Amino acid sequence: MEFGQPIEPNVNSTRSRSDVGTPESSDRMVEQPAGSPIPPDRWFDPVDEAYVVQQREVAARRRAYESTVHALWRDTKLALAQMMAAYNKCHDDSIDCGETPTGAFAATRFRRPLALVDVALDSDNGVIACIYTFGTDRHRPYQESVRILQIRKSETGVGLTTQDGRCLDTCEDAAQDLLTPFITGLTRDVPARTAN
Repeated sequence: MEFGQPIEPNVNSTRSRSDVGTPESSDRMVEQPAGSPIPPDRWFDPVDEAYVVQQREVAARRRAYESTVHALWRDTKLALAQMMAAYNKCHDDSIDCGETPTGAFAATRFRRPLALVDVALDSDNGVIACIYTFGTDRHRPYQESVRILQIRKSETGVGLTTQDGRCLDTCEDAAQDLLTPFITGLTRDVPARTAN
């Protein structure tokens, strides 16, 4: 064979060792047997039906829980926004707040020292988590702290409990509990607005 000539495949060759493990292609279709009828005694299995009913009930309870928790979270976010608006009205300090793309609530003071609060729902773990971040000075990193509210079942659906076990009766109480540490941090160096 001369250099540069095309190599003709050898159609009569056997599989080499490097082909071992590669499935051979087959153009044959394996014909499936025609469907045989299922015997009547296998049409219905009471154990399977009970399991299916149980799983449907579990799914329905989960959907009801999620719906109630999300309604609580919606009302809590509204209370958080109202509390921040009340703060902005009374102080010479502008705090931007709103809903994040992930559905959390965030409030930020962009001027120095930077301050941020991020409140998010974790319905799988049954908590509302709040992270506070405060800028200190150029030589030290930000200070962060966390506060958790537990979601609990109540007669009316679901409610919230603080880290120390105190029940919060309303979403406004929850907003107060979550934002008080943030507002305390903000007001350390911000004077109240004086009436003109």
